[in-house]
Amino acid sequence: MYSQGYYVYIPENLPSAHGSDIVYDTNGLPRTIVMTEFSEERRPGVPKSKKETDKMMPMLERMFKAGAISYASDVMTYGDEDVEAQLSKLENELLAMEYVYQKEPTDDPFKTVEGKWTGKFGPLRKDDGAVGLAMIPYWRYMFHNSADPSYMEVITNVNNMVGRRRAPLI
Repeated sequence: MYSQGYYVYIPENLPSAHGSDIVYDTNGLPRTIVMTEFSEERRPGVPKSKKETDKMMPMLERMFKAGAISYASDVMTYGDEDVEAQLSKLENELLAMEYVYQKEPTDDPFKTVEGKWTGKFGPLRKDDGAVGLAMIPYWRYMFHNSADPSYMEVITNVNNMVGRRRAPLI
């Protein structure tokens, strides 16, 4: 089944991220596409700004509440830590995620109070795993709702395979 699937690579387009390296390495691979939402810098990948995080985290929370996210039966990891240790870290990061106001909320209904999502006040003092997890359903949703012709081609090809043999969109 996976041999017929498509690999959609969605790197974060930060200057220090290695997204461009992997884009170069995957160039020309069959059934591989790099999601690109162009920022001002025009790098491949997608942004992870406050604007996106403010949409990603509530979406992830709704998916958890609806039971739409669960662990796969076969989970793998890399590095020295075992799977249980990695999942424990991810769970701690997710539990620490909160919307932190940068100014105290007021009673004035016309005043906008800015804040941001973070897990950096939790016991691990980091939130990369939680934010990375939140990126998956959000950018998958954006991929399926984009007007980009290359994305539409992948979606059409996957939809055409339904009935014969379902090809996953990874």
